[in-house]
Amino acid sequence: SQMTEPTALNRTPPLNAWALTAGLIVASLLVFGYGVLIGVNPFSPANLDILKLGANFAPLTATGDLWRLFSSMFIHIGVLHLLVNMWALYIFGSYAEFYFGRKFYAVMYLLCGLMGSIATTWWNLPAAEAMLRSDLPQQLPAISAGASGAIMGLGGALLIAAWRPRADLPVGARLNLRMLITLMLINLAIGLLIPNIDNAAHMGGAATGILLAWLFSFSHHTGRTPQPAYLVIRWTGILLMAAVLYYLVQHIKQRGAPLADIGAQIRQELQDVGD
Repeated sequence: SQMTEPTALNRTPPLNAWALTAGLIVASLLVFGYGVLIGVNPFSPANLDILKLGANFAPLTATGDLWRLFSSMFIHIGVLHLLVNMWALYIFGSYAEFYFGRKFYAVMYLLCGLMGSIATTWWNLPAAEAMLRSDLPQQLPAISAGASGAIMGLGGALLIAAWRPRADLPVGARLNLRMLITLMLINLAIGLLIPNIDNAAHMGGAATGILLAWLFSFSHHTGRTPQPAYLVIRWTGILLMAAVLYYLVQHIKQRGAPLADIGAQIRQELQDVGD
């Protein structure tokens, strides 16, 4: 099935060219709408409300709520966070869907988002472990939510797409590498300068996107390699990446075992608020 070509990041492609991206945007909008319907403040939501929706929080994620690694990708902390992320997802996602093809794009979005969630859980585990040693630890683990890990993954992937464009790509559809590098550096700078930005998720997502896009460019069919061979290379690489994610999740579970009581206590609080 052929996909319509956008000529650049700033051109509007027809909807059928970015249907999966549109679906991902709609999913986040629906989750946000559901939150507002059940009473979550759309501008500055309370921590407990965000946790009830499924945000990522190391003391919960590492003690059995592994589903939060996925659910947190569709939850946003206020309407501004949602709008900024959905705009970025439209800009990067619509081009990535055309460039990489829908199947590879879907896998890439999922793996980048999960790696972002895993990175932020791992980063916040020391603060969670400090809760065991003190009733008033110096730093509490951060509550993390949003599509930005996956979006930064797409940004990282598009850097490779701009640097080593597909051989069959028309010149008009190529990306401006300098502009992309500038965009990514601005994003990273904002993360370092503004408090409460989830840099671990951004970096985990971006690194995964770069690796997967390099794999795509390395295994892309240019007419010299037989089709099955390059597909085997590509999907073997993806399976290896999935195995790394699985290993990291097991590591988080192991480190989370001593935190079981803290996790149970927080779950009880969430239940009490819900009743």
